[in-house]
Amino acid sequence: AATDITERKQAEAELRQQKEILQTIFDHIPVMISLYDTSGQMQLANREMEKVLGWSSPEIKNGNLIAECYPDPVYRQQVLEFMLNPTGKWQDFKTRTHSGEIIDTTWANIRLSDGRTIGIGQDITERKQAEEALQVSEERFQLAIENSGLGLWDWNFSTGEVYFSDRWKTMLGYEVEEIENTFAAWEQLLHPEDLPIAKAALTEHFEKRSPIYEVEFRMLSKSGEWRWIISRAKVTEWDDSGKPVRMTGTHKDISDRKHTEAALHESERRFRAIFNNTFQLTGLLTPDGITIEANQTALNFANLNHNDIVGRPFWEARWWTVGMENQPESLSLTPAQA
Repeated sequence: AATDITERKQAEAELRQQKEILQTIFDHIPVMISLYDTSGQMQLANREMEKVLGWSSPEIKNGNLIAECYPDPVYRQQVLEFMLNPTGKWQDFKTRTHSGEIIDTTWANIRLSDGRTIGIGQDITERKQAEEALQVSEERFQLAIENSGLGLWDWNFSTGEVYFSDRWKTMLGYEVEEIENTFAAWEQLLHPEDLPIAKAALTEHFEKRSPIYEVEFRMLSKSGEWRWIISRAKVTEWDDSGKPVRMTGTHKDISDRKHTEAALHESERRFRAIFNNTFQLTGLLTPDGITIEANQTALNFANLNHNDIVGRPFWEARWWTVGMENQPESLSLTPAQA
């Protein structure tokens, strides 16, 4: 009697198809896959593992790959403990390849029902190098910032969080914990007259009418003194609608500069008052005789304007040829007539 084996044949075909799919994945997936027994002996390795480590599949199966990859006994024992106690979590290792090169790898293990374990690994050498380079760069940047005396701030618009560095706070005399990392804390410390100016500069930058945010303002120090600060910043990330997502900047205390500027301005004001009210004809010249400035008495005497003499040789100014008959009436009066 004939037996219908159609279903069995279909099942066998499906099984072959599934096996082919799994074998294709196993051979071409860009991660290392291995199968090992309860003692840690490798039984199977895919092409990616051969490519990364440098041993062929037969060499991996018949040799002691763990001893080759981890020659230090103490370190090798740590690797074996990780392999034989799978948790499914990733762990990084320094792995020796067939060529003797030490690479960074990360592994996760999955235990099968028969006690054997599947190991899944990746070569993360490039990522580690990038991380180390970034760390070095950040350390150098942090060192440069600390030596410059700048305070850092970082504003995340998505979360509303604001970061103020320790130096940002201590330059105002506060302890780190005395200022909250909020936008409101910054607002409260600004001088009331300067707050609208600072906010207007922010708006101008947010609307992309200025390439950077740069503004000078006064901030209240712990001692009660108003310290002059220059803040420079830039939006470093925008969303698809053109709104700011993140902004990073610096604070620098410029109080000494501001005090010096104020003192110079007052000194100049006093000098100019004396200079312009001196009755004698007085001028300031360069070593080669170019006029830099003349007092108002001299200008009135020659009936000249400031622009008529500044930047010209002194001997070309008309006061050399001005007689009493050409002087303004107010200067030709005798003391008795005046």
